[in-house]
Amino acid sequence: MSMRFILVLSLLIASYANGASISPRIYNALNELQQKINEQPSHKDVADINKELDELLEDLSGNSLGMALTYQTLSQLKVYEQKEKESQVYLEKALALKDLNVDTINQIRSMLAYSFFNSGEYSKAIEQLKLVIQSSEKQSAN
Repeated sequence: MSMRFILVLSLLIASYANGASISPRIYNALNELQQKINEQPSHKDVADINKELDELLEDLSGNSLGMALTYQTLSQLKVYEQKEKESQVYLEKALALKDLNVDTINQIRSMLAYSFFNSGEYSKAIEQLKLVIQSSEKQSAN
């Protein structure tokens, strides 16, 4: 299993367990798409997965958590396609969403840091990790 798959799956499970507003149908759909990506899909399958994710985004308009998880899955698909910059754009879109809980934001930032690190953008990776640490320390203090 890839590290990115494990990170995204753990976010899906944690978000669902924390009572976040994502339906079992959406959870299952994203989980299935994650599995398809992890199975190294063909070029045609990538296009189909991309289309399914775009449709999910339309359905989830206004549901920040659902959209964030969908953006993360799109990010993973772009990594598979070796389009790291596009992957980062999707993670940044997820971070721009309103009403995400701190754990979700930290998970997205961690994934973005991982992406920056893989791209050799070490200062950007460090900045994201600093934000995660600051947020975690703030959360611990409360």
